[in-house]
Amino acid sequence: GNAPKGGFLLSSLSADFTERGSRERWLNVLHQLQERSMPPASEPQPTDATRNHLINWISNSSTTAVDVQGMTSSVKQIDIGGGFTCFVTTASTVRCLGENGWGQLGDGTRTATETISSVVQGLDGGVRSIATMGAATCAIMLDTTVKCWGYGGDGALGQGATDHVGNDADEMGDYLPAIAVGGTRRVVAIAAGAAHVCALLDDRSVRCWGYNGDGELGQGDTEGRGDAPGEMGTALKPVALTG
Repeated sequence: GNAPKGGFLLSSLSADFTERGSRERWLNVLHQLQERSMPPASEPQPTDATRNHLINWISNSSTTAVDVQGMTSSVKQIDIGGGFTCFVTTASTVRCLGENGWGQLGDGTRTATETISSVVQGLDGGVRSIATMGAATCAIMLDTTVKCWGYGGDGALGQGATDHVGNDADEMGDYLPAIAVGGTRRVVAIAAGAAHVCALLDDRSVRCWGYNGDGELGQGDTEGRGDAPGEMGTALKPVALTG
């Protein structure tokens, strides 16, 4: 299936949207979007909905830093997904805000919020770090297990299914299981794309699951992993890395 994306990637926009520019530069981008001179006609064009979303986003973006409403804990990590943000606090809990159509905030609802959500339940024992996808998040626990919630299409959550997790009340807390990554190996780091995750294990091997339409799992094919039973754990082959 098609994974939700946080935006569209066009070479003509990449410099403006990945570097912090002056207010004049942002206004110039806004004007070109409104006049339909960006991106140029030679490049793929965004839908009207995407273009309008970008125009509204730039128009409404604050030019000064503000405190995150409801954040009362100190933060040790921030990760930004597609329209939502999650924070790991110094108490090793996770709190999120933003879009929530797939349960990516981990609060058992599908309700978006502009203020910080309650602590994500089901992460007992503490969180070491997180990696956000387009509409999902995976967390490495202090015991090196991995738990994921949010958009489950394409096997992004590594649950051997395509169900979304976190958008109903009975899916978090004690209902949120650890996923099987590499048998008994410990996970030391994770990184995520739009709807796939790669994990670095303690034997220095890398194993990936989720969407694989462009070969992003490094298995030499375009078959997704983690969306059906029997694809995780020891069945999840390491990426063949050389050099």
